Amino acid sequence: HKSKELAVESSAKLKLRFPEWRWFLKKSKKSYKVYIGPFEQKTLAEQFLKELRKNKEFATVKLEKI
Repeated sequence: HKSKELAVESSAKLKLRFPEWRWFLKKSKKSYKVYIGPFEQKTLAEQFLKELRKNKEFATVKLEKI
């Protein structure tokens, strides 16, 4: 996200939809990133990502290891 406000708004929507996951907000050089996790296995993260991308609002979400 280009602003902290947009990142917080996005994470709030995700928290409501998936309250069982922990959410992390991190500032990178020119943007803010919202992280979801932790996932014990990469395959579980990939499955979650596939389901999340079905929602148009989250279609651009990426998988990134931190």
